[in-house]
Amino acid sequence: LLTQLTDAPSLAAVTAERAFSFLTGGGCSMPVGAYGVCHGETLTLYGLLGLENGKRIIRGSLQGTTNDPKGLAEELAQQLLAKAPWYQIKK
Repeated sequence: LLTQLTDAPSLAAVTAERAFSFLTGGGCSMPVGAYGVCHGETLTLYGLLGLENGKRIIRGSLQGTTNDPKGLAEELAQQLLAKAPWYQIKK
Protein backbone atom coordinates (compact mmCIF):
# COMPACT_ATOMS: atom_id res chain seq x y z
CA LEU A 1 0.00 0.00 0.00
CA LEU A 2 2.76 2.47 0.88
CA THR A 3 4.56 1.97 -2.42
CA GLN A 4 1.39 3.13 -4.13
CA LEU A 5 1.45 6.33 -2.06
CA THR A 6 5.16 7.07 -2.35
CA ASP A 7 6.17 9.74 -4.84
CA ALA A 8 9.68 8.69 -5.92
CA PRO A 9 10.96 12.19 -6.84
CA SER A 10 9.76 13.64 -3.51
CA LEU A 11 11.35 10.76 -1.63
CA ALA A 12 14.68 11.33 -3.42
CA ALA A 13 14.60 15.07 -2.65
CA VAL A 14 13.74 14.57 1.03
CA THR A 15 16.36 11.83 1.40
CA ALA A 16 19.05 14.14 0.00
CA GLU A 17 17.95 17.03 2.22
CA ARG A 18 18.00 14.92 5.38
CA ALA A 19 21.33 13.35 4.53
CA PHE A 20 22.92 16.77 3.93
CA SER A 21 21.57 18.04 7.25
CA PHE A 22 22.88 14.98 9.10
CA LEU A 23 26.32 15.09 7.44
CA THR A 24 26.80 18.76 8.29
CA GLY A 25 25.58 18.54 11.87
CA GLY A 26 22.32 20.30 11.17
CA GLY A 27 19.90 20.73 14.01
CA CYS A 28 18.16 23.37 16.03
CA SER A 29 21.31 25.34 16.82
CA MET A 30 23.20 25.33 13.52
CA PRO A 31 22.29 27.34 10.43
CA VAL A 32 22.17 24.56 7.85
CA GLY A 33 19.83 24.44 4.90
CA ALA A 34 19.11 21.95 2.15
CA TYR A 35 16.58 21.95 -0.64
CA GLY A 36 16.18 19.23 -3.25
CA VAL A 37 14.35 19.65 -6.55
CA CYS A 38 13.63 16.89 -9.04
CA HIS A 39 13.04 17.33 -12.75
CA GLY A 40 12.55 13.91 -14.28
CA GLU A 41 15.50 11.75 -13.23
CA THR A 42 17.66 14.77 -12.33
CA LEU A 43 17.97 15.82 -8.69
CA THR A 44 19.41 19.23 -7.86
CA LEU A 45 20.44 19.72 -4.25
CA TYR A 46 21.02 23.21 -2.86
CA GLY A 47 22.91 23.51 0.41
CA LEU A 48 23.84 26.24 2.86
CA LEU A 49 26.16 26.39 5.87
CA GLY A 50 26.46 29.37 8.17
CA LEU A 51 27.73 30.63 11.47
CA GLU A 52 25.30 30.98 14.35
CA ASN A 53 25.83 34.75 14.36
CA GLY A 54 25.07 34.97 10.63
CA LYS A 55 28.39 36.61 9.77
CA ARG A 56 29.45 33.86 7.35
CA ILE A 57 27.33 31.88 4.93
CA ILE A 58 28.36 29.59 2.12
CA ARG A 59 26.02 28.16 -0.49
CA GLY A 60 26.38 25.55 -3.18
CA SER A 61 24.48 23.14 -5.36
CA LEU A 62 25.01 19.92 -7.26
CA GLN A 63 23.07 17.91 -9.78
CA GLY A 64 22.84 14.17 -9.95
CA THR A 65 20.31 11.46 -10.53
CA THR A 66 17.41 10.53 -8.29
CA ASN A 67 19.01 7.06 -7.93
CA ASP A 68 21.63 8.19 -5.37
CA PRO A 69 20.33 11.07 -3.23
CA LYS A 70 22.56 10.22 -0.26
CA GLY A 71 25.65 10.18 -2.46
CA LEU A 72 24.73 13.58 -3.88
CA ALA A 73 24.23 14.93 -0.36
CA GLU A 74 27.59 13.54 0.75
CA GLU A 75 29.38 15.12 -2.20
CA LEU A 76 27.78 18.53 -1.64
CA ALA A 77 28.46 18.38 2.10
CA GLN A 78 32.13 17.57 1.47
CA GLN A 79 32.46 20.41 -1.04
CA LEU A 80 30.91 23.01 1.25
CA LEU A 81 32.75 21.83 4.36
CA ALA A 82 36.05 22.04 2.45
CA LYS A 83 35.28 25.67 1.55
CA ALA A 84 34.24 26.59 5.09
CA PRO A 85 37.06 25.84 7.54
CA TRP A 86 35.33 28.16 10.00
CA TYR A 87 32.30 25.86 10.18
CA GLN A 88 32.36 23.46 13.12
CA ILE A 89 30.05 20.45 13.19
CA LYS A 90 28.40 20.18 16.60
CA LYS A 91 27.77 16.69 17.91
